[in-house]
Amino acid sequence: MRIKALEHKREDGATVTVCVDILDYHSYLAFRIEDIEVKGYRKRNSVSIRSVVSDSYDYRSLDHEDREKYMLAKFLEQITPEQAKQALYNAYELIKPDTSLIDEVAVSMG
Repeated sequence: MRIKALEHKREDGATVTVCVDILDYHSYLAFRIEDIEVKGYRKRNSVSIRSVVSDSYDYRSLDHEDREKYMLAKFLEQITPEQAKQALYNAYELIKPDTSLIDEVAVSMG
C-alpha cells in the first residue's frame, strides 16, 4: 500500500511529496520511502524522482546495493533526514489501530 505521508513547500515554491510504501511480510510490517514527487511552482504535473533517477545511465550501470545507496542520496537531495523520519512516522500513524474501538467491542460482547 502506498501512502502520501508528507508534503511540504520549499523556499522556491515547489511542493515536495514523500510517498511511503507499507509492505506486509505476514509477521511484521515494513515501511519504506518509495518515491518523492516534486511539483514545481505554478506547474501542473509533478515529477517522480525515482523515475528520473532510474532512467539515468549512472543508476543503471550500478549493481543492486549501489543502486539503493544512489537512490537514497538522490532522495536526500530533496528532503532532510528529519523529514524522511517524519514521513515514516506519519505513515505509521495512519495505519495504527485505534485502541478505543477494541474497548467498545469488548464491552458490547461482554
